[in-house]
Amino acid sequence: MGLRSYLLRRGSQVLPLLFGISILAFLIIHLSPIDPVELYLGKEEAGLLSPQDRARLRASWGLDKPLPVQYLVWLGQLLHGNLGRSQLTGEPVAEVIGEHLQATLALMGISYLLIVVISIYFGVVSAKKAGSLLDHAFTALGFALYATPNFWLALILIYAFSLKLNIFPVCGTGYTREAAFSLMGFLHHLALPSLVLALTTVPWYSRFLRSSLLEVLTSDFILVARAKGLTERAVLLRHALRNALLPFLTLLGMAFPHLVGGSVVIETIFAWPGVGRLLVESALRADYPVLMGLVLLISTFVVLGNLLADVAYAVVDPRVRYGGES
Repeated sequence: MGLRSYLLRRGSQVLPLLFGISILAFLIIHLSPIDPVELYLGKEEAGLLSPQDRARLRASWGLDKPLPVQYLVWLGQLLHGNLGRSQLTGEPVAEVIGEHLQATLALMGISYLLIVVISIYFGVVSAKKAGSLLDHAFTALGFALYATPNFWLALILIYAFSLKLNIFPVCGTGYTREAAFSLMGFLHHLALPSLVLALTTVPWYSRFLRSSLLEVLTSDFILVARAKGLTERAVLLRHALRNALLPFLTLLGMAFPHLVGGSVVIETIFAWPGVGRLLVESALRADYPVLMGLVLLISTFVVLGNLLADVAYAVVDPRVRYGGES
């Protein structure tokens, strides 16, 4: 199977997968026992409404129709580029999500950069000092970080770096509509949440790079490089690392699902105004149109991240795409 055929086969699976996710998410969201009218007005005020007024309010949100009809209406709007309007504010869902998307992209971008840099550093040092006390210490630290829930790690770092050392702020972005934007202030507020989001992923990638480096270091061309009199540092960084990075970089696409899922928790803890925090707030307020828009956006991020990882790996290793043939 050629690369083009492989890309077409994998790409053709994206839309059916997103379609299935949208159906499942729509059912889960709309079958919730939470009454959006009570959340919107408050339980006491909603109790004062007559059945006719309650029915009119639900009808204005489109909740009076059967679920299949509601889904088809939502899908029809989506195909025309319309995600609907928020039940609570009346704003277009696309605008609501767009206001929060930049903050999430900044958080994920810095976290992704930290994952790459820290993983390469720890992977190279562990491979260079394989079997040493430092290698065992990095391994133990990696297992500890991997086993620590991100919310618990966030609380630990907040206590250490915010409350005790007062190095990083606890929450927010550092600017408001009234205050001028400062890049350094923004990055200062972004440092702690992005570090927490990255650290729970770093151990897996650093161990993978370490294993890849150790395998490359036993290759014949490494023996030739050493025979030419190159220093061990030059052999490791100029020859071994260059070849070990290729499979490592192809797997970095798998970091997207972790970053997307982790951002929901991290943004809530650090009061970061991104789509993760918006998802939690919309779920608590039963704002169905915003919830569906967010689920679709997050699902698209995850599916495309996995697709990019698969495609990159197929480019590097042709056995992947040929293995897909029956």
